Amino acid sequence: MVQLLFPHGQACTHALAVQDRIAYWEAQNASGLVGLRCTTHAEEGLLVRKRHYDLGPVQLTEIHGNQHVIERPRDMLKTHPKDSIFACLLLQGRAFFLQGEDCLALEAGDVVVYSTDRCYLYGFATAMHQVVVECDAASLLGQGYSQRPDKAIKVDRFGSGWSQMAVELKSAVLGFLQNPALESVDAVCLRCRAALHLLACQRPLEAEGNEAWRWRLQQAEVYIQDHLDQVELDAAEVALALGISVRHLNRIFAHNDSSTADWIWRQRALRAEQEMQRHLGRALSLGDLSCRLGFASQSHFSRVFRRYFQMSPSDYRQSLLAGRP
Repeated sequence: MVQLLFPHGQACTHALAVQDRIAYWEAQNASGLVGLRCTTHAEEGLLVRKRHYDLGPVQLTEIHGNQHVIERPRDMLKTHPKDSIFACLLLQGRAFFLQGEDCLALEAGDVVVYSTDRCYLYGFATAMHQVVVECDAASLLGQGYSQRPDKAIKVDRFGSGWSQMAVELKSAVLGFLQNPALESVDAVCLRCRAALHLLACQRPLEAEGNEAWRWRLQQAEVYIQDHLDQVELDAAEVALALGISVRHLNRIFAHNDSSTADWIWRQRALRAEQEMQRHLGRALSLGDLSCRLGFASQSHFSRVFRRYFQMSPSDYRQSLLAGRP
C-alpha cells in the first residue's frame, strides 16, 4: 500500500476578517517561507491559501490567490535573513518580477529563479496559482557558491535555453503534488535539485547539444554532492538512485574523462579542502574530517587528498595558516 505524505503546513486567509488577512499572511510567510511584505487592491481583500511539504533538502509550497503584490525589502534581509534559491512555477495568471534593474513579465507556464538574499518585488495582476521550489543556497551551490544568480532568471514556455530543466522541474513537482507518495521523495528531491542547480548556475543543456547524458550526469553529480558523508557511497548506489546500470553510469562519466569512483573521491577531497579553508584559524581534527566525509581512515584520507593536491592534508592546512594557499 502506498504511504502518502501529508502537508507539513497549511494556511488560508478566507475565513479571516478582511483587515486581518495581510498581517496573518505576512506572519505565515515569515515563519514558513521567507520574510515578505504584502499588499492588495482587490475589493474583496487578500484571498490566498497554501500547503507546504518539507522534503528535507527541498521545500515545496503550493499557493493559490487573488491579485496581490509581495515584496522583500532591504530591511527584511536583516530582520528576516534567508539564503535560499527559489524557483517559482507560475501555473495560472499573469505576473511581474522585479529584482535589481530587471523587470520580468511572466505568464502561466513560466518559471522564475532567484536568490532570497537580494531584494525583490513580485506582483500578480490576476488570480494566481504557483508552486515555490526552495533549496538552501550553500547546500545547492557549495560553500563558496560564487555562481549564485545576481538577478532573477526567467525560463519561458516557448523553449528558451533552460526549457528542458524547467520541464524536468515541473514534471517532478507536479507529479509529487498529485501523488505525494513517501517512497518518491528521494527521487523528487534529486530531480528538483539537479534542475535547480543548472538553472541557478545558468548552464543550459541545449547550449551544449541537449544530449540526454548531460541531464543524467547532472543528476549523478548532485546525488554525489548530497551523499559525500556516507562511507558506502559508490558507483552502484549512484546508479541505483538514477535507475540505470553501473556500466551506463561509467559511460556517462567518461564524457568528463573520469570514472564514477574517481569523481566521488575527487569531490570528497575538494570538500575537505573547502572545510579546511572555512575553519582556518579554528580547531579542526583531520581525523574527524576524514570520518565525516566518508573516508575509510585518516591514512586513506591522506592518500586520496595527496593524489589531487600533491600534498598531505596536514601540509595543506599548514600552508593555509602560513598564507600560502
